[in-house]
Amino acid sequence: MPGVTFTLDCYSVLYREGTGKREGGRELHHLVKTKTPKLVITETGPMLEYQRNRLFRLMENYVEGLDRGDFVPAPGFGCMGCEFLHNCKAWDGGRHA
Repeated sequence: MPGVTFTLDCYSVLYREGTGKREGGRELHHLVKTKTPKLVITETGPMLEYQRNRLFRLMENYVEGLDRGDFVPAPGFGCMGCEFLHNCKAWDGGRHA
């Protein structure tokens, strides 16, 4: 559940910054498209200190990578409207010819 944890940790930081309070718990609601749509709710407790530290380390590493000009493509459904689509297509795996 790494992607879910990252998202919920971001929401926790925003909640804490916005309210000055610690969240009591967290929920992420997913709508599953099936013949009969289904709502799935992922529940977790409040963000723990190690999760907060990990989140900020990930953000710091991301910013450092941007500063270095690192680029790793992450293709997905939103690619056609992305301003970096040409970067993904041109990416050579980090090996420069």
